[in-house]
Amino acid sequence: MFITFDGDSGSGKTTQIRILMKQLTFKYVDVYREFEALYAITQFTGDLTPYTKVLAGLQAIMHRRIPDHSIVEHFWSPFFKHFHSDPDAFIKAIRFFRTGMDVIGQPEPDVAIMLDVPWDVSEARRIKRTTNTNIRIPNTEISKRKNDERKQFYTILESELPCVHIIDASGSVNEISNAIMQFLPLSLKQDMPNG
Repeated sequence: MFITFDGDSGSGKTTQIRILMKQLTFKYVDVYREFEALYAITQFTGDLTPYTKVLAGLQAIMHRRIPDHSIVEHFWSPFFKHFHSDPDAFIKAIRFFRTGMDVIGQPEPDVAIMLDVPWDVSEARRIKRTTNTNIRIPNTEISKRKNDERKQFYTILESELPCVHIIDASGSVNEISNAIMQFLPLSLKQDMPNG
């Protein structure tokens, strides 16, 4: 069993992972840097096809071999980064990736948590985290476009993968944690200290 967490920077992934890892004896895995490094190598060699991005993701997973009882951060995020402007290519990439995971014998996530927060809110949180400055980002045409792209991405993932759960991450830390708990298998909740 493994659980994935994805969402924009500032959506609360790291906070929620820390909360969950205090209650579960799961390992933390982040394949994003490996994915990006492998993709950068393919760019350097001049191979820029969309499927090269997917193969880089598969190579990162093969290299890491996601162990049982893991929480994986940024599992689907690289696909959003590289395919957000082309929904059809994104759907093909997800299907190709899932087939590749099956071929290499890597099970799919049991639960995939998508923390959904408006772009202006996630940017304000990111700025506060990095500079310790409170700032309000105006809701502009850019934020509307970013929000629309993210929602489209999540909707596609939700329709392609039965394990995906989109959670509104604009509430308090406790509200988000409680929402995540609803989607965890009963067997996991029973193993938790307060289960």
